[in-house]
Amino acid sequence: MNIKAFIIHLERATARKPIVADLIAALPIPAEVFPAIDGAALDHDTLYSNVTQTSHVRPHYPFELSKGEIACYKSHRAVWQKIVDEELDAGLVFGDDAVVNLSAFEPAFELAKAHIDELGVIQFQTRPLAKNAEVLVEDAFCKIRRPEVVPLRLTATFISKIAASRLLATTKTIDRPVDSFMQLTNMTGQPVAVVEPSGISEVSDDIGGTTIQQREKSTAERISREFHRARYRWSVRRASIGRPSTLRLKNTNYRVQATLIRGFLAAAKVLPLPLRAALAGHLTNAAIHLVPSLRRRATDNLHRVFPDMDPIQRRQILGQVARNTGRTLTEILFNQEFAAQAEAIPINGPGLEALREARAKGKGAIIVSGHFGQWEAIRHALKAQGLETGALYRPNNNPHYEPLFRRGIKAGGAPIIARGSVGNRNMIKHIRSGGFIALLMDQYIQDGTTLTFMGHPAVTSLSAAQMALRYDLPLIPIFSKRTRDGFEIVAEEPIPHTHAREMMQTFNDRLGEQVRAAPGQWHWLHNRWKIGQWNDPTPSHDA
Repeated sequence: MNIKAFIIHLERATARKPIVADLIAALPIPAEVFPAIDGAALDHDTLYSNVTQTSHVRPHYPFELSKGEIACYKSHRAVWQKIVDEELDAGLVFGDDAVVNLSAFEPAFELAKAHIDELGVIQFQTRPLAKNAEVLVEDAFCKIRRPEVVPLRLTATFISKIAASRLLATTKTIDRPVDSFMQLTNMTGQPVAVVEPSGISEVSDDIGGTTIQQREKSTAERISREFHRARYRWSVRRASIGRPSTLRLKNTNYRVQATLIRGFLAAAKVLPLPLRAALAGHLTNAAIHLVPSLRRRATDNLHRVFPDMDPIQRRQILGQVARNTGRTLTEILFNQEFAAQAEAIPINGPGLEALREARAKGKGAIIVSGHFGQWEAIRHALKAQGLETGALYRPNNNPHYEPLFRRGIKAGGAPIIARGSVGNRNMIKHIRSGGFIALLMDQYIQDGTTLTFMGHPAVTSLSAAQMALRYDLPLIPIFSKRTRDGFEIVAEEPIPHTHAREMMQTFNDRLGEQVRAAPGQWHWLHNRWKIGQWNDPTPSHDA
C-alpha cells in the first residue's frame, strides 16, 4: 500500500522538535513533518475566513473557538488534502506530542492497515475505550472497535483517501474543534473506529501543555464552561446513540447491504465466474422487481423513449437490464478474475488506431462511454493492447461497500480518480502528461447543459468535450456489448473537434444508437431525464 505519515508540527514549538525527530525515526513507514498553521501569525480575515459561530449543525458548539483551535482544524484539513492530492491509499496523521511504543504499535498498525480501506478512519487513541464499544475485528495482539461516541483527541489517526475526501467535503465551514467535529459521524457520513492497544501515548503535559492556548478564565466563567461542556457532551452522546435518526438508519442500512454483498461474494467464490455472474443477475432481477421505486423509474424511462412498445416487451427489457446490472457489478467486484476473460476481447473500429497514434505521439486521450453492456471490459481490453486507461468514478454513497467497488475498478487500469474538484485537477494532470482516461457520460449532472438523448431533453456534462478541445486530445466513443459468445467492443470514429455542445450531442446520438439496437443493455434505472422537470410529464406505467 502507498502509505505515508504526516506529523503536524508548529515551528515555534521548539520543545517538541526532539519528540518529532524520535517519532520519524521510530515509524515503520515514510514520514514527513507538516508545518502546522500558526493561528497567532495569521491576520484576522485569513484566519476566520470560513469560521462560523452559528452553524446549522446540531448539537451547536457552545464555546467561542480560539485561534489555536481554528489553526489546528485547518492544519488537519490541509493534511487530508495532501492525502488526496498525492493519491495515497491512506495517511497516518500525528500530532507533534505523540510517542510510539513499537512493540505495541506495530501489530496495531498491521491490523489497521489490513482494514483501513474498509473502515476509512481508525484512531490510535491514547486513552482506553468504554467497555461497551463494539469489536469489529481482532487478532492475537489487538482489536479494532467501534465506540458508541467517537473519542476526542487526534494524537494519531489513520485515514484512507476516500475518507479524507469525504471529510474534506463536510468540513468546509469550521464551527467547533476538529476532534469534536469527527464525533458527528451522522453529519460527516464517515464512521470512526479505534485500534487498541494502540502503542501511542502523548506527552503534552510533560512539555508545557497544549499549543492551543486559551486565556485565563474567572471562576464564574469556569463554572459556566463546565456546565455547557457537560450539556454539549450529553447532546453528542444522544446524537450518537439516542433515538435512531434518518442518517443513523441509513448507515445501518448501508452496513446491512455491505454485509449481504460480502456474504454473497464469499459464498459465490466456490462457483466459476460466469455462473457467479448469472446467479447475481437473477438475484438483481428479483430485487429490482421487489423495489417499486426502481421498477417504476425504469418503466417510466422505457415508456418515455418507446411509448408504442408493448408492455410485455418493456417488462422483458427490464428483466434484461436487471440481469445485466447484476452480472456487470459481480464482474467488477471479481475484476481480477474477470480481467483474464476481458483482456482477450478484440477491439474493432477506427478509434483503436486513433488511440495508438495518440500514444505514439505521447498525447493523452479521452474515452467516452455509458452504462451500457459491460463498460469495465473496455479498460481491460485496452490494457491488454498496451493502452492502459484510468477512470473517473463517483465514490459510492455506502462507505462500507465503497472499498470493494473501488478495488474492482482499480484492476482495470490506473489511475482511479474520485469525482470532485481535487479529482478533476488530477485527471487534467494525467491527460496532459499523455495518459488516457475513460468517462461514463450518460448520467444527469446538476451543472450540465440541456441537450437531447434519444429524442428527449437530457442535462449532459460538456466536460469531456471541453477538455478535448482545450488540450487538443482525441475524444473517442467506445462501447462494449454483451453477445451470445461473450463481448463485442467497438471503438468508434473520434468525434470531430467543433464546439463542446455539438461534440457531446454527437456522443449522445451515438450512445442512443447503441441503446436502440440493444435496449436491454443500458441502465434504464438512472434518472436520466429527470422526469417532470421539462414540462414533459410521463405517466408511470408500472410493469
